[in-house]
Amino acid sequence: MMKVQNMLRRIPLAPKLLLLTVLVGGVIGGVMDYAQSKKLRTLIEASMTDRLLQRAQNDRIRFDNYVGAYQQSVKLIVSQKSFVDYAFSRVPAVEGKFRMKRYSDVPPWLPDASVLRKFAHIHYALLIDAAGRVREVYQGWPEPLPPSLLRPSGLLIQMSHNQSFMTTLDGQPFLLTSDSIPARGERSFVTLLLAAKLDDDFLISSQGLITKTNMIALAEGDDSRVIASNRPDVIPAGTPLAALTKDYIVTGKSFFDWGGSDVILQFLSFISKSEYEQLNASILSAERFQRAILSVSLILSFAAITFWITRHIHRLTHAVTNFSLDTLKMRPPEIHRGDELVILEQQFENLTIEIIKARERLERRAEESLRLSEARFRNLFEQSALSMQILSPEGVTLEVNRAWETLWGLSLDALKGYNMLGDKQLETTGIMPYIRKAFSGEATEIPTILYDPALTGLPGRPRYIQAFIYPVKDEFSQIRQVVLM
Repeated sequence: MMKVQNMLRRIPLAPKLLLLTVLVGGVIGGVMDYAQSKKLRTLIEASMTDRLLQRAQNDRIRFDNYVGAYQQSVKLIVSQKSFVDYAFSRVPAVEGKFRMKRYSDVPPWLPDASVLRKFAHIHYALLIDAAGRVREVYQGWPEPLPPSLLRPSGLLIQMSHNQSFMTTLDGQPFLLTSDSIPARGERSFVTLLLAAKLDDDFLISSQGLITKTNMIALAEGDDSRVIASNRPDVIPAGTPLAALTKDYIVTGKSFFDWGGSDVILQFLSFISKSEYEQLNASILSAERFQRAILSVSLILSFAAITFWITRHIHRLTHAVTNFSLDTLKMRPPEIHRGDELVILEQQFENLTIEIIKARERLERRAEESLRLSEARFRNLFEQSALSMQILSPEGVTLEVNRAWETLWGLSLDALKGYNMLGDKQLETTGIMPYIRKAFSGEATEIPTILYDPALTGLPGRPRYIQAFIYPVKDEFSQIRQVVLM
């Protein structure tokens, strides 16, 4: 084992990494080709299913919004003053026979054609009096009005009132919605009923501009036969749903979020399986080709990166060697040919040992220099002929020198509990503002005053004093101490 390790150490890094990359890449590439091809097929199937579910949800939302637009349209029309005036003046409650009016153009009780284009497309519109009789009819669709709609039952009007209601009229599915004008005095209420046939054109209109890309259908009955689709050229009416599942992935629901329905309808969305098969085959073919190109590119790229890394390792090794020679004055071991990382590791080990030794020497020198500096400061402070008192930023005395003790006849212990900023005698003598200047960061000279320690509760006799006070700041301009001398 040691022989193998020694042999590998003598081989440069670039050939070893290149050989390892080719071997590992070949093995992993073969395994990944099999595993990814299998996984890709599963993912495509799942992706197509998810895509259909998302598409179905969006299709359903557009359909529900379109259905709801009819209910909104009837409310807007009924709320118009022109409609109310016409209804109460032209549709009075009459007994006996009357003549029903029919319109093929937009009637006067509907908005103008330019405005009507903004509404959901109205196939049929009926004005119904309080007795439930159809008084006026607008036919905006080529097919004739179902006969049962000319004699709507009270239940039908009630079920369609204030909601979108799906039902079957004369064997055909319809969407109905209605709203009424409340009675006023002797004027009875009038109902407006809108009807739209649930056919291919209805579904096409419900999906807007994406009709050609998405396929949807309505199915009815126990055998789930298609009654309408937005692609009648592909999914014609009458096609059994079971026949479509061979060529399409199908999803859908059998209920609606708008209004009600007395028929069982299924809203279905489709995606072609042939699209899935073609996509699967093309992706698999392209993926294999790309994987081969990618493998070769990665091997070449890794070889170039390895060469670039080894060159930088060579430079770093020589830089470490030169640093050891020029700065640390040490002679590193001779560099032999072999694994560049092993050589660099050895150089760093030697450099680390020398740096640790140099740091220890520097620390000893710094400690000695600090000790001498502190001793010099202590000698200057203690032997100064001037009285010196060092205070904290809070006004507490931290240190005093011998000259201060001689001047006042006190020791530092006698000042326990004393705070210069709270000395009332300094306030009385008028020098406290000078002292506060120093504690605020400004050096100042204190004028001569007579100070009596006894008035502050300290021993000693009264003395005339004059002083200079200044702050001591750190590198961040924060006051660390205040010196009074």
